[in-house]
Amino acid sequence: MRNTLRAAVYELQLTFQDLLGNADAPKELIDRIATQKKLIFTVTNGRSGSLMLARLFDAIDGVMGLHEPAPSFHLLMRWAQGRPDLARKFWLHEKLPAIDRLKTPVYVETSHLLCKGFLESLLDTGLRPSLVFLTRDPRETAVSLYRLNDIPGRTNRAFKWYLSPDDPTYAVLPTGAEDKLTDYQLCYWHSLETAARISHYQTVAANMGLPNAVLDVEDLNNFDSFVSACTKLGISMSEESQSRLRQQIGNKANERKSEKRAMSFSDEELARQEQDVSALITMPGAPPSAANNASFAPLYLRTALRGL
Repeated sequence: MRNTLRAAVYELQLTFQDLLGNADAPKELIDRIATQKKLIFTVTNGRSGSLMLARLFDAIDGVMGLHEPAPSFHLLMRWAQGRPDLARKFWLHEKLPAIDRLKTPVYVETSHLLCKGFLESLLDTGLRPSLVFLTRDPRETAVSLYRLNDIPGRTNRAFKWYLSPDDPTYAVLPTGAEDKLTDYQLCYWHSLETAARISHYQTVAANMGLPNAVLDVEDLNNFDSFVSACTKLGISMSEESQSRLRQQIGNKANERKSEKRAMSFSDEELARQEQDVSALITMPGAPPSAANNASFAPLYLRTALRGL
């Protein structure tokens, strides 16, 4: 309930800023960022090395690498699904002004939430970010979510940070199917959903000419792989930066070992569950529709009733 109330108040504040602000300010802001900064964001699942990636970028001179900085996408992620108007307000009145205030010429944010309702609205401003497609084996990602009890569409923390099957999605499940899935199957579904989003945004990047690089989580342990990705993104580095980078390579981050529960399923059982959920999924091949765009009051009532 507290998160829902905070998000509703936040949206009202953004709406008033939109109505009462200087009409020319957004254009001036966008023009200034477009000419003075390189923006780099990450398309990834979460539990895929995004904090480690931020620390690697932050080791480079002239680059600010951040993981999930304030103002954070998660404050509105759940309520921005299928609502590009809300995402646009967040960019123009919160996120972009915060980025504009930073002095470094290269801004990197590795949050996994960008591809969960926010990237299209950023592109609609006219800004052209570079993208890092950060991947991890679907089973390893799903197991990590499961062990942390971050069950998409089922637990409150996951409802705040991850997609749910009833959101506009690429990996579409039959109506009501999510209620019959195991916790692990929902985690594996989220891995497949993210893989579909990565594929979609790779096509978007190619069509729009956005600089981009693909990194697997294992590449974060390899100096040459990371430097190669930086080259694709237009980032060069001094010998001092390379020295700092070598010290960061391979350092684990955000493992949260004390929070993890045991994994009781065998590999054979995991494979069976993965096969069963995969068989239910249809991939329409088109971006998720926002036709079910919820209006303000019912949307917040639905999340309040979940206790979020």
